Amino acid sequence: MVRQQDIAHLLSSNTTSNLLEAISTQGGIESITTKIVQLRSQLLGLEEELRAHRAAVSLVRKLPLEILGEIFGLVVEPPLDKDGRTQLLNLCLVCKAWRDAAFLMHRLWSGVRTSENSLAFKGITDWLGRSGASPKSLDVIANDHGDCSDPASYCKRVTAALAKMLTEGPTLDHLNLEYIGPQCFRNLFEAIDICRTSSEANAHPWGSVRSLSLTFRTFWDEPPNPSASSFLHIPPSVTSFHLHVPPYRFGDLGWMANTPLHLPVNLLQRLTSSIHCDWNGPRVSTELMHCQNIKDLTLIFEGEVQFNDPNNPFSNSFSRSEIVLPKLQTLRLRSLSPHNLDLISLLKTPVLNALDIEFLFEDVEEDSPDHFDFTPSILIHEFIKNRSKCEETFHSLSIRSASTTAPELIKLVEGLPSITHLTFADINFTDGNATPFHSSSAMPKVLPRLEKLELLNVSHLDFNFHALMSFLRSRRRPRVEAGKSASNRPLDSVKQLVLTYRPEARVLEHRRDVCEDVRKLRRDFGMSINIGPLLYYDT
Repeated sequence: MVRQQDIAHLLSSNTTSNLLEAISTQGGIESITTKIVQLRSQLLGLEEELRAHRAAVSLVRKLPLEILGEIFGLVVEPPLDKDGRTQLLNLCLVCKAWRDAAFLMHRLWSGVRTSENSLAFKGITDWLGRSGASPKSLDVIANDHGDCSDPASYCKRVTAALAKMLTEGPTLDHLNLEYIGPQCFRNLFEAIDICRTSSEANAHPWGSVRSLSLTFRTFWDEPPNPSASSFLHIPPSVTSFHLHVPPYRFGDLGWMANTPLHLPVNLLQRLTSSIHCDWNGPRVSTELMHCQNIKDLTLIFEGEVQFNDPNNPFSNSFSRSEIVLPKLQTLRLRSLSPHNLDLISLLKTPVLNALDIEFLFEDVEEDSPDHFDFTPSILIHEFIKNRSKCEETFHSLSIRSASTTAPELIKLVEGLPSITHLTFADINFTDGNATPFHSSSAMPKVLPRLEKLELLNVSHLDFNFHALMSFLRSRRRPRVEAGKSASNRPLDSVKQLVLTYRPEARVLEHRRDVCEDVRKLRRDFGMSINIGPLLYYDT
């Protein structure tokens, strides 16, 4: 046998080995390989021990259970569907501390979202029971099914399970029901009447619901007689109401345009926190007149509405109305045609705090007969300053999906000096100037109280970022002026900027979030600046 030292000359040269030397060298290879495997195994074991030791002194172990629970709340947000509930249970299985943290955070267990045919009384009751005194919510989504009026129908059968939940289950703060049509809702309150075992309706969960959301996703009908309306069965505890009905302008549902909307006056009068309605058409004015206590109102129009249609009695009523909402603080108008902005001239909101308008984008050629010059500043100024006289309380303005010019937007905000929160989102600048803010407009009369500026979904190609930075810098008081103390001009009020970009057709990136202008505003003036990434889509 050739000894290892006898092949040393082979390891340090290119000499060819003989047979005995080759066998000895191969044995050495196998011996070294075995030692490497053994050492790697030892290394893996030592690294695992090291991780265990580090985990033993990790600061994560010292996190209070309340903090862990808040972190879990960023992972799962009620109401939880089946997947969300499984995710929360998986967090509880990690260790006892995580389980205790999850159970301590009652809010995590406060909401359930389920389909109508998966409604399990005991399972949902036990789940919501872990939420303690937190306000509880239940979202029930009905499956598509056939004739709901048939006594032996699927709808009647599954509605009975929900009725049991609403009469024998836990007290609910919010109830969200999504049905194919109003007959499902009628079946529900018929089943509730059968399930009630006490004459005191308010003793049941159904009688204590504070917030109710109703969605009829396929069709809508109401009896001509208001005394037969389904809405009469809404419990008197409801003070927040969301109503979503199918858009009657589409498909073969044009007949729904003449379907009445019998919202009980006593329901409208007691609404305080919010009302959200996407029932198209001017008939909604009749309901709004009774909302004297409403504080939060959202109306969705889904396009142009004929408010001045002489053949529509609701239209005539609307155009002659003065709707006074004495307690309204937040008004949101969604999918509003620019032609219909004048509807705000019919409203009077003396304590309005926030106006949020999302327009329905209309791509109309300039030489088209449907084209008109959109000047929102005139109507909004008239609404805020002259009609409602709410300048003292008005602080927030949001304009979304509008087609207008930069000068028109400056004119709009120039006349509303009380604004502290301004949002422009998805603006289509028809004059090619996509930068409404620049240094020349930074005068005391332009947004002197502005604290938060949001410019959302701007065009990366058209938006002048440097002009915006110039605008913000010019509002700042210099600390020293030629060796003298700073001027008497007050420090700027802007504390926060949010800027996001529209998706582009190709991958782009920017370093604007760390550019010198942004760093200076953060460092020297304490501004919070959040600039979103450049997203892209596949072409």
